[in-house]
Amino acid sequence: MEAIGRTTGLRTPAERQFTMTRVIDAPREAVFKATLDPILIPQWWGPRRLTTRVDRMDVRPGGEWRFVQRDEQGKEFAFRGTYQEVDAPNRVEYTFEYEAMPGDMMVETVVFADEEGKTRVKQRYVISAPVSPLTCAGVMAA
Repeated sequence: MEAIGRTTGLRTPAERQFTMTRVIDAPREAVFKATLDPILIPQWWGPRRLTTRVDRMDVRPGGEWRFVQRDEQGKEFAFRGTYQEVDAPNRVEYTFEYEAMPGDMMVETVVFADEEGKTRVKQRYVISAPVSPLTCAGVMAA
């Protein structure tokens, strides 16, 4: 997009979305459950050097979630969002926001598909504009 006078931080839709796909060696129902089970989330969510606590997790359309991560020095990093769609065991969609950077919001859509006894997980992120490069870096580091 062209701006008059100077460059702005506005991004085109293609620059504000990306997709990650991976195959997990587990049945689709188990992978879906691990994605939405507050007991299992701390075992896999985020970088390994941080501990994760599920503060709130109301898994239904309109329900809110909030996770808090803590580093070795005790510094906390909180993330939150709202579930927009929950279609077990096929698909889940929710907003994602790092609380320290209000307004940098993403919508993440996760689709789970059977693939020869394993599960193909396709995650599509659509990022609000403007967005900090740190938001994208945080998602990619997870």
